[in-house]
Amino acid sequence: MSILVGTPNNRGLISTIHFQMVLNLLDHFRAKRPKMEILHRVSSCAIIGFGRNALASQVLDEPSISHLLLIDPDISIPAHFVTEMLDFDKPVVACPYPTRDWDRQAFVDAARKYNDAAVAEACAATYVGGDDALIMRHGPNGPMPISDGSFARVSTCGAGLVLIKRQVFEKIAATCPHLLIDNTSGDYSKLGFKGDRVLECFEHATDLPSHMVAEGAFFGKTWVDQCGGEIWTHMEATIMRQTEYRFVGHFASKLKLGMI
Repeated sequence: MSILVGTPNNRGLISTIHFQMVLNLLDHFRAKRPKMEILHRVSSCAIIGFGRNALASQVLDEPSISHLLLIDPDISIPAHFVTEMLDFDKPVVACPYPTRDWDRQAFVDAARKYNDAAVAEACAATYVGGDDALIMRHGPNGPMPISDGSFARVSTCGAGLVLIKRQVFEKIAATCPHLLIDNTSGDYSKLGFKGDRVLECFEHATDLPSHMVAEGAFFGKTWVDQCGGEIWTHMEATIMRQTEYRFVGHFASKLKLGMI
């Protein structure tokens, strides 16, 4: 078994938390699963979806690679959660990760219920491949997710953090041959892929609605709708995303509330 850890990124920009995560991941697998080969490759381009295509095509082109672990350059996940995703052994296993936005009022509401700032922050986030993506069933006390331990079925996922078996790319290529393009022009060679065929399963060269390519949603829709596949997500995984908050200061409010 060989895993390609792929970092697609915009013009070579990689966060410090992602860089440290890659190092930790390599150390973790060397110590815990020394027989498992871990490869790491970076694909840099202006549009991150095409970088994901290059990494997926690398897996399809190299039969020795069994899995692609895609992780965006602003995202980090503890190594033991990756092990759990592997052991769950499904074709597509994602994680619900936070968007670059959060609901300040939801933070206030959560903070009133839970005396833990980290919990309040997690409740205030919106999640890619979470929230409305959960597939629900009727339970004794109302709707509940279709789950198996820490994992739940979802209707779609983001490509910012997802583990994909090689057989998924083979299935997509066979079912959707229009997504296979020749690499004779060498465009994808600039992204690090030297093979003859490219599988554009994350971002296609034709015009697509923005919601189809945002966060890599095109891949999830293709796998579920066209190939009849399932997507599972790790509900318990702790995900960190490095972004820029917009901080608004009003010191008088803090002073009047006695927070000094």
